[in-house]
Amino acid sequence: MQVETVLHEDPQLPYAVEISPGSVLAPQGIEDDWVASFGDIDVMKDGRVLIAEMFSDRFLIVSPGGKEARWVGRGGAGPGEYGFVRLVRSDGDRIHVFDQTNARRTVLDEDLNVVHSNPMFVQLQFDGVILGDSAYVVNGTLNTPDQIGYVLHLFDAEGGAMRSFDELPGAYGVPGGPIAPKDRWLATDRAGRVWSARRQEYRIDLWNPWTGIRELSLVRMADWFPARLDAAEAEPWGPDTPGQPWVSDIAADADGRLWLAVSVASPEWAECFGESPESGAAEYIEGCVLFDTLVEVIDPVAGRVLASTRLPHHFWSIWEGLGLSGGYDEFGFPTFQLWNLQLNETNHEGGEQC
Repeated sequence: MQVETVLHEDPQLPYAVEISPGSVLAPQGIEDDWVASFGDIDVMKDGRVLIAEMFSDRFLIVSPGGKEARWVGRGGAGPGEYGFVRLVRSDGDRIHVFDQTNARRTVLDEDLNVVHSNPMFVQLQFDGVILGDSAYVVNGTLNTPDQIGYVLHLFDAEGGAMRSFDELPGAYGVPGGPIAPKDRWLATDRAGRVWSARRQEYRIDLWNPWTGIRELSLVRMADWFPARLDAAEAEPWGPDTPGQPWVSDIAADADGRLWLAVSVASPEWAECFGESPESGAAEYIEGCVLFDTLVEVIDPVAGRVLASTRLPHHFWSIWEGLGLSGGYDEFGFPTFQLWNLQLNETNHEGGEQC
């Protein structure tokens, strides 16, 4: 049975998130071509970073520390060939490559040899997670009579559709009805269940993918994060209007806590706009950071917010103990900064202590 819990936030939170810089991933010092645009990213347990370009038939593996990199894949439809690498996900020493154009999931071993592939008849949306037996859950669309209207889908190791869940009520077949947001960020818990965080609403659902039952919903009633339940709602931002917050990723740590990255307008957002010399209208200044990240750590069992720390970086992704921000170099190539994230107990009488 589904249980909805409104998250409680103490006046003085018991923990804070501390940040320290990790590796910088950038074109400098790497001989081969660098990524031209950012599509997807994941960090392996051994510290290697997987980076997929947007609309590319290959992906980049960067060594821990960012000193070496190599491209994997090429255009085509044969083994080890791809059309559009939409997602790359690590699972132990294996890499799962979700190819949207060829409608295929390919699994590579630690030596980057193809060990498995299966058809993948789903239009991917935002995220995907690998389950223990090489089954997987993805956020996307299956336009079949049984699956249409659902945004999360469980597939077995051979790519067979086992179950679809998280239905969008009223989103299909209702004239003039809302266009319900489909975006979900995903993480797994120790029992193999799936946490699903919505992008435009502070709601985190815990799903049993094998039964399709939503077992828990965590809701945060925060005035600073108004829910936008219609995907068609505009998210205006400009010199007079700060960008609205959105959830940019979710992770679960070994102790069962949830880490949520929420993009929020930076205090200097208005300074990111100047006057266009041609029209005199407000114009965004390229490279200026409009958003910070609010990292919130949640105890889902107690239904409590343990930490809520604003960090002066816009995180694109988070993992257990890691965050990633991005930027661009002088030539317009993406650069990536890894950050170490640590949850420290707060001593309200004398600072913080581990």
